[in-house]
Amino acid sequence: YLPILFIIGWHLYTFLPPADPYAGRPFDLSERLLTEARVMLDYIRVILIPTRGGTGVFHDDVNLSYGLMAPPATLACVIALLGLLFSALILRRRQPVYSFGVLWFFAGHVLESGIVPLEIYFEHRNYLPMLGPVFALVYFAVTLDGKLKNFVRTALIVFISLAAFSTWHNVQIWGDHARSSTVWETEHPASVRATQFAMNFWLRVGHYDKASARLDRITEMQPSWTGARLEKLYVACLSGEVPAGYSTDALIARLAVTEWDTVTVQVLGKIFARINKTPCQIVGPRDLIRITDALINNPSFRRRSPTIAGLLILQSRSYESLNDPVSKARTLSSAYSWNNNWHIALQESIVWEDLGEYDKAL
Repeated sequence: YLPILFIIGWHLYTFLPPADPYAGRPFDLSERLLTEARVMLDYIRVILIPTRGGTGVFHDDVNLSYGLMAPPATLACVIALLGLLFSALILRRRQPVYSFGVLWFFAGHVLESGIVPLEIYFEHRNYLPMLGPVFALVYFAVTLDGKLKNFVRTALIVFISLAAFSTWHNVQIWGDHARSSTVWETEHPASVRATQFAMNFWLRVGHYDKASARLDRITEMQPSWTGARLEKLYVACLSGEVPAGYSTDALIARLAVTEWDTVTVQVLGKIFARINKTPCQIVGPRDLIRITDALINNPSFRRRSPTIAGLLILQSRSYESLNDPVSKARTLSSAYSWNNNWHIALQESIVWEDLGEYDKAL
């Protein structure tokens, strides 16, 4: 048993959460749990009331609950959920199907979210839990006797028809990128994700002015998020128009102190790829070296070795554009020290081989 215990212990150690798993979220554990009480009632609403709108993929604009009375609906939702849970436990022998429906719903959402610091609201988390309530509703509608039998069954047919129409209507939106970007942005004006989705659509169809306007909105909603400013730089490289008030020095100063996020590095990669194809009038290879240096020396980024390695690989492309193979090789060597990936070592070896430095290539 010792080898098995060792393997289990190693995996537990490897996957231990950081000291503060909520450090990268705008809410803590208590705020998440309180907000989820309201979200759970909304999950029940979308199960029972078919709707034509508001069922997109972006719900990052949910207002947080900071206490039982902030907002007051939080307390009402907590009481309602506790009432459902206790009623299912008390009636588990007399009404087992009802108890099954309620407990399945709760158990499903424990699996889908719980205390893990995920985002607050995603509709796909409701797919599995909704099977319990739907099964219970259909069961009671089919087995009901008495005067209400025909009425309830007719109501069930109407409900299924409305749900089918709602699904068809939403499929039309989901299948049309132009329509979905407009609808979801309109339904969720405070959602950064919905605005970003619309920005990507306008960027793809070449409407750089509309894409830039949405980036301005994102910056207003999240002033500390540097990824939006880099994205605007990318849009400027595509359009050839310098953003009002743009300053490379100001951008670098912000990057030196910004908090780590994956989007910043991804957008930077797009800028590098663009410049490798077509020169950008706003930033050049030397500017990109300064930008990557700011992120590499940023303490928030230096805690993540793969991120630093990726930034150094991007930086090596700038040295390639400047016809400086020695600096490129040295940068790749530094990248390998952060991430011992053989692909990085191979790239460095090829550069040294092209320079005739065969001992270093080996």
